[in-house]
Amino acid sequence: VDAGRSAEGEAMLTRFIASQPGHGSAYRVRAVARWRMHLPLQSAQDFQSAIDSSKNPSPALFRSLVITLASSGPEHVASAMDAVNAGLAKFSREVNLLGLAVDLSLSRGDNQRALKYLSRLPQQLNVLPQWAFRRAIWACISGDKEKASAEFSALLDGSSMPGRQRAGTWVLPSWTVSSLADQAEPQPCMDAAWQNLIDQDP
Repeated sequence: VDAGRSAEGEAMLTRFIASQPGHGSAYRVRAVARWRMHLPLQSAQDFQSAIDSSKNPSPALFRSLVITLASSGPEHVASAMDAVNAGLAKFSREVNLLGLAVDLSLSRGDNQRALKYLSRLPQQLNVLPQWAFRRAIWACISGDKEKASAEFSALLDGSSMPGRQRAGTWVLPSWTVSSLADQAEPQPCMDAAWQNLIDQDP
């Protein structure tokens, strides 16, 4: 799988899991292979099996489960929310899980739920751009267009390159933020929250 031969690795791991069905690491690696094969729902099922097979599943496994479920389509958003809440029940201040919970809530227009998650963020992290982006979306969906536009514009002032999330590092999606700064309407902001979620790699 690490060598880029995802289909070959997936087939080998499937045979291995058939003989060792409780092997959590094998499920995790096969989940990665299936993600690279553009099979997000099957990947999510394997991440869930990896969690179920582990006595102490890591926050990273829950994060991966949430992303793969969300990437499987809107019909799996409720399951993704259940997964992120299960992760937060074990790791209540895990920042990556809080971010996913906020993104899911905002993408559904559920500002009250999003605010509950935002309030759990350690204060010193509020200055980070990914959280400023989420707060701007929250203001937008709440109907405070003036505040949202100002916050989106402030984000642009501190950015120079467009991009997406890669390997856990968040890069400001400048084109999206520029569009929202000009037109801070709830539906485009909800869409931006959704895109912020599914642009991540598990």
